[in-house]
Amino acid sequence: MMPKAITEAKNWLDEEVLPQCIQEEYIFRGTNKPFTEKKKKDKEVNSTIYRKWLKKAKLNPLFSSMYIEEKIVKKAKPLFPKNTSNAEILTDLRHFGGDTNLIDFTSSLYIALFFACNGEFERDGELILLSSKNAKKILEYDINYPQKNFPPIDYNKFYQLLPSLSKASQNRVRSQHSIFVYAPKGYIPKKEYEVITVPKDRKKPCLELLKKLHSIDEDSVFNDLIGFIQNKENFNIEDDLRKDKILYEKQGNKEIAKECQDIIDKIK
Repeated sequence: MMPKAITEAKNWLDEEVLPQCIQEEYIFRGTNKPFTEKKKKDKEVNSTIYRKWLKKAKLNPLFSSMYIEEKIVKKAKPLFPKNTSNAEILTDLRHFGGDTNLIDFTSSLYIALFFACNGEFERDGELILLSSKNAKKILEYDINYPQKNFPPIDYNKFYQLLPSLSKASQNRVRSQHSIFVYAPKGYIPKKEYEVITVPKDRKKPCLELLKKLHSIDEDSVFNDLIGFIQNKENFNIEDDLRKDKILYEKQGNKEIAKECQDIIDKIK
């Protein structure tokens, strides 16, 4: 039998969230704090290039977003094999925190819910629902530079792009059921998507529910080297030392058991 808070989270998900999510063919995005707060003048879902460059410097998005992205990709190209597509470079840049015009979405409601609940526990999270009908699919080789040779792309629209399964990003792409929304202007207008608020008191129960019923947690979602490095618990060896100490004591090796305890005492 599940604890009351988890049962209530499941009921909320089944009765309030799922019915809204099956009305159309959606792709999803989860944010652990309000991305579309009423106090903010700018309520668009936007890319890192838009937030760091266009919004801050008040540049013209019709020109600047693609221009900035092109410069970043050109700088990154020498790090990749010769025939690597721009989309593959952008995939790796985005998954490892680089600035692009790609906006992270997923085909999985449960993955989006994980991101909406994971952290910022004193604030509500948000599920963002974007109809697939409104975002045309493009192929990775449609993203080409310079801008004048960009015939498939309309600057006033936004597009679905399946991330390239590069060696560096393929684990994360698969585990997160990743879909990128490519936004030439750097943002998705607020009229194009719907928002479901995830109450802050639902966050931790939902995380427990996702782990229990769907095996979704930080280890499964960030199952690559960068995820391993970012998880500080992977470098906390105190529990391992305690287990080793007990093992050596059972084996009668008091000297090594004492060394384990000495290390534990020193790293506290």
